[in-house]
Amino acid sequence: MRPFAVFAAALAAVFSLAAADGAAAQNSRRAPARPAAQAATPAPAPAPAQVGLTPGQVRDWLVSLGGEIDGIERDGGVVWVVVRDGGLNWLVFFYNCQNDVCADVQFVSSFFSPTTTPELVNAWNRDQRFLKAYTDPRADGAGLDAVATFDVILNEGGVQQLVDPLSVWLEQLDRFATHIGYTAAAQAANP
Repeated sequence: MRPFAVFAAALAAVFSLAAADGAAAQNSRRAPARPAAQAATPAPAPAPAQVGLTPGQVRDWLVSLGGEIDGIERDGGVVWVVVRDGGLNWLVFFYNCQNDVCADVQFVSSFFSPTTTPELVNAWNRDQRFLKAYTDPRADGAGLDAVATFDVILNEGGVQQLVDPLSVWLEQLDRFATHIGYTAAAQAANP
């Protein structure tokens, strides 16, 4: 006999004994029927915990950490904030939002460096975890932007659930900027 079949048979035996004992006890001393007014009513379900965060919660938290953010941007159904963080600017996009509570966010940053190539970005994706990147032709046709992204699925933990993802994003973003030559190019342009 399979282990779970033995367990199920033992459970069935326990429940049948308990049911027989319960029926005997109920027959020996019946409680008076409850009046209709005292009928058991189900307790109201507790309010579900908020899954996700509002753009305002994220903005306020990032500002409390020293990020420079003007406000929450909206264009149609797209919601984001722009974070100015020293020499690296990045955005937080909000997705799967209902009543302004969003179930996931995406950190995004775009860099231009004359040394950016698809091979360089592919090497990053091959050798690194978490932060992923792609190249995007510049609107003026003068080279490629390297776009870095990092997605985070939110739970019920308030803004504190972003502590670890933000740490990973910032560490990886700095390394990515160096990898594609953006940091060196920015330092050369601003000695």
